[in-house]
Amino acid sequence: MGYAGFIGFASNCVAELWVISEGLKVPIALDISRLIVESDSLVVVTLLQQNIEDTHPLATLVKHCKYLWNRDWDVHLKHTLREV
Repeated sequence: MGYAGFIGFASNCVAELWVISEGLKVPIALDISRLIVESDSLVVVTLLQQNIEDTHPLATLVKHCKYLWNRDWDVHLKHTLREV
C-alpha cells in the first residue's frame, strides 16, 4: 500500500512513523487480523521494536504506532531494502 499526504516539514523518521500509524488504521477498519508491515527505515523499525523513553523526540508517534500495533491481531514488522 502506498500513502500520500501533507504533514508539513518533517524528518524522514517522522514521515515514516506517520505513514505507519495511518496505514495501520486501514486494516483495522477492514477487520484484517494478520498483517506484515514493511519499512525501508532501519531507524524506525528499531524504534518500534524497542522501548523508548518518554523524553525521546519521536516518543508520541512511536507510542501511537505501538498502541495501534497492540490490538488483538497478528502484526509483523519487517525491514526491507529500498528499491532503486
